[in-house]
Amino acid sequence: VDGYLDLVCRQILPAMANEPIECRFVDVFIEQGYFQVEHAERLWQVARGLGFELKAHVDEFADIGAVPWAVGAGATSVEHLLATDDGAIARLAASETVAVCLPLTSLFLREPYAPMRKLTDAGALVAVATDCNPGTSPLMSILLTMNMSCTLFRLTPEEALVGATAHAARALGLSD
Repeated sequence: VDGYLDLVCRQILPAMANEPIECRFVDVFIEQGYFQVEHAERLWQVARGLGFELKAHVDEFADIGAVPWAVGAGATSVEHLLATDDGAIARLAASETVAVCLPLTSLFLREPYAPMRKLTDAGALVAVATDCNPGTSPLMSILLTMNMSCTLFRLTPEEALVGATAHAARALGLSD
């Protein structure tokens, strides 16, 4: 891990910062058995100094303290949240960090679902997204995602629509 982080911090991030195509965010993956909060902090210190904003993929399989770290670091969004506990939900609700829930990933991987209703009831900004990727969610249907948000998580249609539009835009730093 340390060698990879050295490469990212010393070569890749500086090269990305100098590209003519704007790259606003650095996205860290914090998960047991992969990258720890300490690794994310190291990467974030370099990325922040280069002008990047933060996104974090957290609590997909285990809660290892990533949500409090990401909220404290000012992350624009945190994605997955399948293993997020009540304390982290409260931290998200008290912040401007968007909780991006990806129900199709849970469906495809047969993993528990993110606590969308709890997050919403607590006052967190909940975005609804597909997480379309070939490894864990090769599905692109935002309509299916919104439908699952209503039927499985008991969001109202309005909450699902706001999650897939306004809150999703906010997760991309587009609050206006």
